[in-house]
Amino acid sequence: MTTLIDAKLTTVLRRAAVRATRAPSVHNTQPWHFAVGPDRIEMRTEPDRRLQVLDPHGRQMLLSCGCALFNARVSLAEAGYAPVIERFPDPDEPGLFAVLRVDGADATTAGPDHDIAELATAIDLRQTNRRHFDDYPVPTDVVDDAVRAASIEGAEILVVTRPEDRIAVAM
Repeated sequence: MTTLIDAKLTTVLRRAAVRATRAPSVHNTQPWHFAVGPDRIEMRTEPDRRLQVLDPHGRQMLLSCGCALFNARVSLAEAGYAPVIERFPDPDEPGLFAVLRVDGADATTAGPDHDIAELATAIDLRQTNRRHFDDYPVPTDVVDDAVRAASIEGAEILVVTRPEDRIAVAM
């Protein structure tokens, strides 16, 4: 049997995987592994890169992997593709945290990820910053924008405003 491979789609998927590696990760551990297929990117955690003391339960590793997934989505959206995303698609393979499938048909700028395409330039500009945070409060409109953006993604941001909340979050 002969398989026809869409060269453009393959290039787009490879670029998305490379750009996924530019995502922020806890202490720059990059705890992920990607496999690119003819119509997909399979994204797996790399448990050996989890920081045993700092991240005993793998929460920071998973957040880092989520950032990589988002970068891949942004890259695909910029190329005009809206992938179908399966999160944790195989209970027998818990390290497989996502599969992004892309229809090889004509790319479209429609779809749920179209609005995130404009973030693609930020992927290439991102840098690690290990400096201390300033002491001034984050402006309310910035916090509100972050809460809205998280909501669109199906997530929730807990805004930390009280000292006791800071302690609870730091645990």
